[in-house]
Amino acid sequence: MVSGLALFSHCGVTPEERVVGQRVLVDLEVVVNLGDAARRGELDATVDYADLCRQVIEVGTASRHTLLEALAIDVAEAVLLRPRVREVRVRITKPHPPIAPDVGAFSVEIARCRAE
Repeated sequence: MVSGLALFSHCGVTPEERVVGQRVLVDLEVVVNLGDAARRGELDATVDYADLCRQVIEVGTASRHTLLEALAIDVAEAVLLRPRVREVRVRITKPHPPIAPDVGAFSVEIARCRAE
C-alpha cells in the first residue's frame, strides 16, 4: 500500500483550479502475487514501490483533469500496466478544495482489476 503520495495536479472544475493547480494526495492498494518475492527476497519479484510512486506522479502531472474521477482512472490504468499487479484501488484526495471553504477534503476512490 502507498499512502499519502503528494503530487501537484491541475485537476478541478473551475478554470482557476485547472490553471493554478493544487496538491492532491494519492493512496494505492495493489494486489500482487507475492509468492516469488517472499521466497526470493528480491525486488524484481514484486512491485518497486518507489518506481510506482514516480509513475503515479508522472500520470498526475502530465495532463489536466476536470474531475478527480478521471485522474483516478488514469492512475489505475497506468498501475495495471505493471505485469505483477492484478488489482488496484486508488483514492485521490483534494485537501481544502477552494470551492467549499467548510470542507476539509474531497475524495474519490475506485477499484480496477486486470482484464484476463
